[in-house]
Amino acid sequence: MAKENADAAQRKMADLERQLADVQASTSWRLTAPLRAVGYALRSVISRRRATPEGQTRSEPACDTELATSQRRHPEDEAKQEFRRSCSNALAAFLAGSTRLALPRSATPRVSVIIVVHNQAELTFACLESLAREAPLDTEVIIVNNASTDSTSALLKRIDGVCVVNASENLHFLRGVNRASLEARGRHLLLLNNDTIVAPGAIKAASDRLDQEPDLGAVGGMILRLDGTLQEAGCITWRDGHCEGYGRGEHPESPAFAFTRDVDYCSGAFLMVRRQVFEALGGLDEVFAPAYFEEVDLCMRIRAAGFRVGYEPRAQITHFEYGSVESSASAKALYDRNHVTFVERYGSVLRSAHLDPTRGALAARARTPHPGAVLLLDGAEDVGDETDSLFRDAFTSLRLAGTAITYLRLAPTDRPGMEENALRRSGIEVVRAATLSEIRAFLAEREKFYSLVIHSASKNVHLVDEAIAAISSTLIKDEAIALGRADVRRGRPAEGEESREDRS
Repeated sequence: MAKENADAAQRKMADLERQLADVQASTSWRLTAPLRAVGYALRSVISRRRATPEGQTRSEPACDTELATSQRRHPEDEAKQEFRRSCSNALAAFLAGSTRLALPRSATPRVSVIIVVHNQAELTFACLESLAREAPLDTEVIIVNNASTDSTSALLKRIDGVCVVNASENLHFLRGVNRASLEARGRHLLLLNNDTIVAPGAIKAASDRLDQEPDLGAVGGMILRLDGTLQEAGCITWRDGHCEGYGRGEHPESPAFAFTRDVDYCSGAFLMVRRQVFEALGGLDEVFAPAYFEEVDLCMRIRAAGFRVGYEPRAQITHFEYGSVESSASAKALYDRNHVTFVERYGSVLRSAHLDPTRGALAARARTPHPGAVLLLDGAEDVGDETDSLFRDAFTSLRLAGTAITYLRLAPTDRPGMEENALRRSGIEVVRAATLSEIRAFLAEREKFYSLVIHSASKNVHLVDEAIAAISSTLIKDEAIALGRADVRRGRPAEGEESREDRS
């Protein structure tokens, strides 16, 4: 038996080594080398900065519509400069040669990609290269060249399949998007920043969501920074009208960011909208021109029209971030002005249907019509049809009720269980724990977040008592309801807590 196990392990290792060799020999691995190099450099810079007290900085929530006001040099700057140099060298080599870059140009596009550019040709080139690799064939790309004075015009002349709208002045992002939308023929519009790299499958994942969910008006994706950490996994609009990118600085593979959910809005760096909805709403509202709060306002109007705004974790991009900001002082002035306009327009909605920042991002990360959140605690060390059936019934009932759900599974081995990716795609957070101590640590992090616990019967059934102690300070004392092999215990939401949808 030991020899068989050793032989199997050796075969598996050889197979993994072959797979690694295939990946490293691929064109994709070669083309993304600059991004990996930048990530390594940025992590090195951050490590050096953290090693000295004067290098420590406070992490501030941010999203595309929120501007950092600090004038200090951030540790990302060095890595950004290295990435920009790499892109500049690649662009120079491309323009010095005779090759052309071909983008898809469908006669009946499913998605119209809209990119607004003003200079930054090297970043635009990197973005277009990623689209050439990753955009589905049923795509069209529309670029608004906002009177660029660098090599952007020369670059665009070497691109096949693209529709170029040359503006005589800088329309900026908002008016540029509205102008490009007049040329669009796709069912969906993808607003895409020119300082982004599109990951494999991102456009298809977003467009599939819109095609499969008729009440979904817009969908955004997971946006990564150059070091591989999160910029955002959906965005939060707080009661005071300021915004926060959920998960900023966190690891993108954390279970908290790996499932679909409805959100307040998603950044215009990657935002796919039904063209019919976009046109019916009159596009981006030019009261917010030239920039800031335009996509937040659009998503507010999309919901007011009866549609949802969703987050799709499989739609991933890497974002240079603030690649088009010319002056932090002028940008902050624009942000402050448009924040006032936004609050004046949506004050009553913000007060009734959005949370105060003191509630924390976890409470505000998803828009759900039902108050509270439910924890399905699967502590069984074996799995059977009855347990699976019970949890599937619970998933179905709770999802139909519009409840936020976390499925916490004790999985000390790779025992077969319910299809976790399918659960994530249906809007359920899936968390795996290898030990009881990991479950206890998770419950401690989520103290007072859950208002209902459903627990599968097992020899670890005592875990439900620890879960009950963690979820709420206002529990229904000793209430337990037996459902087959499950133990269900309830907690009341904290006093005064209610659904954001119920308050709207």
